[in-house]
Amino acid sequence: MTNSLRSTVVALAAFLAAGPAGAQVGVTVQWLYPIETLYIADLAQFGTGRQPDFLLFNLMGGGTPRIVVLEVSLTRENPDLSLMFKGETDPLALNETMRRITNRNLSYGNCDVAIEHGDVSDEFEDMLTQSGRFPAGRYVIKARVLSSPEGMELGSGQTSLSLVNSIWIELLTPGRRFGETPEIVMG
Repeated sequence: MTNSLRSTVVALAAFLAAGPAGAQVGVTVQWLYPIETLYIADLAQFGTGRQPDFLLFNLMGGGTPRIVVLEVSLTRENPDLSLMFKGETDPLALNETMRRITNRNLSYGNCDVAIEHGDVSDEFEDMLTQSGRFPAGRYVIKARVLSSPEGMELGSGQTSLSLVNSIWIELLTPGRRFGETPEIVMG
């Protein structure tokens, strides 16, 4: 059983065990594939909906129709503890027993679950504005489902990731023009 399937089964079992607490929403956050770099446009409404889906949020509502708000936060744990980003969707209808939302949905303005109200940490705002990507470190992505308009938490889930922010490979020695025979270095 894969980790993503296992986490979905565990979350579903926990939700079903809650029994009469029909007002609760089960939430899982899982990676569709690993990433090394995360851009602000991957979460906030700056994207065009063309970036790949790499993060999945499953909301299990138990079939009870309700209006909710999805809140997504990104907190860096290492090298220092910092809330980097926090955003909320506009109120949305949660009618299905399970609703799947991806990072692409959160960042695409024409989607009903796009993050409409997002804030970047003041401490890192200049850096994120210039590079557009979050700095390297260990992070936690947390999703909370809040009732609307009361703002009561109905459920939450989280996952972690490590960003390394790969850089371009730099030529360390002089090179030759394309097509020329490379120099042989004897060691």
